[in-house]
Amino acid sequence: MLKTIYYFENDNLHKMIRTSIIAKKLYECKYQNCKFKSPQCGNFKRHILTHTGEKPFKCDYQDCKYKSTRLGDLKLHKLIHTGEKQYKCDHQDCEFKSVQRSNLTVHKRIHTGEKPYKCDYLDCKFKSARIDGLKEHKRIHNREKSYKCDYPHCKFGSTQIDGLEEHKRIRTEEKPYKCDYPDCEYKSFYSGNLTVHKRIHTGEKPYKCDYPYCEYKSTNKGRLTEHKRIHTGEKPYKCDHLDCDFSSALNGNLKRHKKIHMGEYYVDGTLIHVGQKNYKCNYCSYASTQSDKLENHKQTHQMHQTPQMRKRTYNEMNQ
Repeated sequence: MLKTIYYFENDNLHKMIRTSIIAKKLYECKYQNCKFKSPQCGNFKRHILTHTGEKPFKCDYQDCKYKSTRLGDLKLHKLIHTGEKQYKCDHQDCEFKSVQRSNLTVHKRIHTGEKPYKCDYLDCKFKSARIDGLKEHKRIHNREKSYKCDYPHCKFGSTQIDGLEEHKRIRTEEKPYKCDYPDCEYKSFYSGNLTVHKRIHTGEKPYKCDYPYCEYKSTNKGRLTEHKRIHTGEKPYKCDHLDCDFSSALNGNLKRHKKIHMGEYYVDGTLIHVGQKNYKCNYCSYASTQSDKLENHKQTHQMHQTPQMRKRTYNEMNQ
């Protein structure tokens, strides 16, 4: 119902507002098991597109196949092509920029340490700077891996569709994320890796150690975490082999260490660890517990050889 509203002021009649909606229509989604409702027709139409899969807003840049259900998302996407990043971090020495205000808000939590999204599972202390991070984490509790690989005999499953897409790229060896710096051929399966790589070019190191008098900075959060263990003395990666007390601040060190436990035998009831040398030279009897030592050894076969002999040796070693 529409009604005209009048106001009286100083004995004069003024029409201040022409119309007012007294009764509102509620738009309800009729798709099965969907409970979406909205008083706004525009919101309702956008919602229906999530069921139909239709994406009417298309990017008109050459060779770009981006499509979206919303015009606003398309406008944000086009900023990728123009390079415009209007939202800038005002933290000292930080050069972060973004096309979206929300990305800047999340980024600033790197500096503040704020993690407003907390897991509500019993005895779980997980916190995240991003709501998406919390959603992904909760799937660990639910053990839900609804996104599964459809390759024959592959049992891979993921809690998120991004994880499945990344897994498939590894199978196909597709690396869609490419560095656009001149003369740089870097490619990656993951967008996050590309972001970290570009900091080599920009010199940006947003992750800084907060220990007194320590000026350490890093291009990624993982390395900062590892660095801080120098201060704390923490060595969370421990060997689970019987009677072995090895521990390390780095997971990679633990993996290398475990290779010495590949063989074992008993002497007077005591377990003795013997390193099994899985990395073997196929040109001589040399063997090693580490692949990098084998690679160094192989180079000795090529010393003092002619190019023709070196090529033949290389082919024989890698048959």
